[in-house]
Amino acid sequence: MSDCCKTLGKSKRQGDRFLCSHCGREGQPVDRTTIDALLKPESLSQVNGSQYAFCETPSCPVVYYAADGTQLKKEQVLVRVGFKETEDPVPVCYCFGVTERMIHEEIQRTGRSSASARIRTEVKEGNCRCEVENPSGRCCLGEVRQAEKRAAAESKGSVKPSHVPEERRSSMRLPIESLDHSGATVPLATETATRLLSMTESMLGWRLHRAGLNPREEAVRQYILTQYPRLGRAPGCQEIATALGLNKLGDVRAILERLHELDLLYLDSDSREIRLAYPFSTIPTTHHVQFRDWPAAKPVYAPCAVDALGIPFMMDRDVSIESRCAYCEMPVAIKVRDRSIESCIPAETVVWVGTAYRGHAATSICPTLDFFCSPTDVAAWREARPQEEGYVLSLGEALYLGKGIFEDLLRPQSGAVSSSGITAPLPETKKAAMMASTAGGLLAAFLASICCIGPVVFAALGVGVGATGFLAGTAGFLKALLPYRPLFIGLTTVFLGVGFYVAYRRPMVGGASCQACVSTSGFRPNRWLLWIIAGLAVALVLAPYWLELATGS
Repeated sequence: MSDCCKTLGKSKRQGDRFLCSHCGREGQPVDRTTIDALLKPESLSQVNGSQYAFCETPSCPVVYYAADGTQLKKEQVLVRVGFKETEDPVPVCYCFGVTERMIHEEIQRTGRSSASARIRTEVKEGNCRCEVENPSGRCCLGEVRQAEKRAAAESKGSVKPSHVPEERRSSMRLPIESLDHSGATVPLATETATRLLSMTESMLGWRLHRAGLNPREEAVRQYILTQYPRLGRAPGCQEIATALGLNKLGDVRAILERLHELDLLYLDSDSREIRLAYPFSTIPTTHHVQFRDWPAAKPVYAPCAVDALGIPFMMDRDVSIESRCAYCEMPVAIKVRDRSIESCIPAETVVWVGTAYRGHAATSICPTLDFFCSPTDVAAWREARPQEEGYVLSLGEALYLGKGIFEDLLRPQSGAVSSSGITAPLPETKKAAMMASTAGGLLAAFLASICCIGPVVFAALGVGVGATGFLAGTAGFLKALLPYRPLFIGLTTVFLGVGFYVAYRRPMVGGASCQACVSTSGFRPNRWLLWIIAGLAVALVLAPYWLELATGS
């Protein structure tokens, strides 16, 4: 019996973590014995003395990769790699020839699977050879249990197995609306969540890094973030230079390198193209985000679960998130509306948040922030990775963390200077200016109308010529305002014009007007209020005319 089954699920990780250069995810260390046994003879010459890892990302064609960048793909392996197969047969136990279909068929016939019990018996008798049969080099029993769990869920009509091709799998998912929730999940500021947010802000240092950017660097950073939903990817250097009026591509590349050094984005180690700009990823990941209230926006990928939950706050948009349980590969589907989670499948979904930060979040924290379909799954996942440091968060806590990290990334910082050299107003200042101007417009419209409506009202009350007292004095005052009606109408127009300008103006970025770089966060409700007040003001200004029509006088 191989050592992998004596310490079932124990990780054999040694040394620092390193990521697959193709998919960007962290794999599990694999022994050279496994690689030598399972590689095709013509590929063995590519194996060197580097430490290797097994890539567990289902959609990634790489099976083994080394720290020096060496990649060994599916077609170079002697056996089918169950994690990465989309068509039968999909092996789950290599030592005893068990496949996904065999487990499904047994459950359909008998209501249960005996595969894991049979394999455990074989393991105890010393018949397991996982380290030279299983491409991962680990005991197959954990994979068999996951397959049994997926098959059991399928038999109940909930989900289909993860090895089904994506085009078929998408049609098999339950609609999110079918799940009954007692209420929306809002950001939950527990002691753990607030401590994690403080720890994350301290580790990343994004606020301090942004404060140290010059206007052009900040303009490039914001432009990149706003283009991901419009393009479905990061803009290239030429696109950035053209949009922001930067004459030299070398200047753009220098700015990107500066942002990379500050970990405000991450560049590919070879091409130096933008690989990700938190919370967006150019490289496909398991976290797929679609904008529900923005038809023109393209679907985007998020580097991790918390980034996916932060996107609706940074962009102030409703989103749908499709991901997978990092343990059993079951689909996870979340809908965010009005900054809260309105539905989630599975309902017990939780988030694991790792805390090991070294150099760049993209290569340290991000690969460890994942969704799990239940607390039981994350507990089983942690058993195989006892060295992992982090916290299990509820969706409400994870939503709070995403909100705290990303909500302000497109907002000007206090005292920030725009590319035009003008101090950028804070969102609160902008809101106050808009509300003050609309209030002034409404007051001016009221004065423009009351000088005409007032005399009619007082006439209806019997306050006529020769009347004395307070009402008569007020009627005289309103009549005296009548010559100033054009002035009040003009003031109404000016105030409302200022309000609309503040609400809809395009910021100056790189010396040019750039609507793409404006964050709408928090302004949609105020814009609706502005339109309502404007309509009311117009009604007041036109009051003498519609009142005349109504009374026939």
